[in-house]
Amino acid sequence: MNGTGRATVAMPTLLKGLSWAGPLLLVFCVVPLVDEWMLVFGRPMPPGWWWRSGAVALAFVPGVVLCAAAMLVIRRSWFARMVYVLGWLLLTSSIPLIGHFAGFDPADANPALVVNGACTVLIAAYLYASPDVRRYFDAVSPRVSSSPGGNE
Repeated sequence: MNGTGRATVAMPTLLKGLSWAGPLLLVFCVVPLVDEWMLVFGRPMPPGWWWRSGAVALAFVPGVVLCAAAMLVIRRSWFARMVYVLGWLLLTSSIPLIGHFAGFDPADANPALVVNGACTVLIAAYLYASPDVRRYFDAVSPRVSSSPGGNE
């Protein structure tokens, strides 16, 4: 099994699930191309609105960042968690902007902002506080020795 295969097998289950967020978000960016419906805050938008308004870019950018974070997680990069949290922050901050493009009152975005903000905090807490995630990333991180000779 190659390094990537071993990394995905060793990855905690919840981290595997979170790694699918970016690819799924990108799928949801493309679906309105095929299927002419789009709901924004529960209101149907006219066909093609998603692309004409430019709102697709507001979801596409966080999707790309989350995909990059997933690749970094698989590679066990030391800054994967930071990139992952950045992707969720970008996604959360895009909510009121998508609402603005759709012509909504900014207050309509508040429930979605609160839910996504809470999810972002929970995800960040999991990524940085979970012993399983810490072990996953520490498995390849070089250890710095505290003794003068380099060996403990």
